Amino acid sequence: MKIAIKDIPAHGLTLQGKVSTADYDLPLKDHKNWDTIEYDLFIELKGTECLVQGSLHTEFKTDCSRCLDPIDVSVQIPDFVHSWEIAGKESIDLTQEMREDILLNLPLAPSCKLNEEFRCPISGKVFRDTTSGFEVRTRESVWGELEKFKEKK
Repeated sequence: MKIAIKDIPAHGLTLQGKVSTADYDLPLKDHKNWDTIEYDLFIELKGTECLVQGSLHTEFKTDCSRCLDPIDVSVQIPDFVHSWEIAGKESIDLTQEMREDILLNLPLAPSCKLNEEFRCPISGKVFRDTTSGFEVRTRESVWGELEKFKEKK
């Protein structure tokens, strides 16, 4: 998404709309119906810089990492903020920064939200032991190792 610097008025420019995910080199093969990225941006010139602030939103379907059924995933980026040096430039390109922020906000292991009985709302399967899983053990071992390091000093 390119913006011509000459098109940015002194009071700033508000842009809202959608862009196709096809131009953003995103990992689309494991995600279904991932077609657009919605944006709401305010662009302003500040001296020799162009400041872009706003939000991004995108939605798609992917397989749940727990039950393997398709689930809806929504990625919200409420604080998209980047600055570019504009000296000698005719335009700024937001593509790389938008792509990077979306990739950083993708869930590593998207999963459905279990109800109070630890039941999957899609498959109906019960997943009881959710508190002693890999991520809990990993987190504990990392902090444990750091505590050992702290004790040595």
